[in-house]
Amino acid sequence: MSRGRKKEKGAKREVISIRITEEQKEVINKNHWIKKEIDKSVRDYLDAFIQ
Repeated sequence: MSRGRKKEKGAKREVISIRITEEQKEVINKNHWIKKEIDKSVRDYLDAFIQ
């Protein structure tokens, strides 16, 4: 019996990380929309190279 999610084409499976200061981390923790905006910007930027 398989466990977990089924693999889908185009699924987001890979992870990247960056180092930030404690102050930057506090800002992200207080404003979750900032993290979402960063995620969207990075994905859009990388998609431009794929196409």
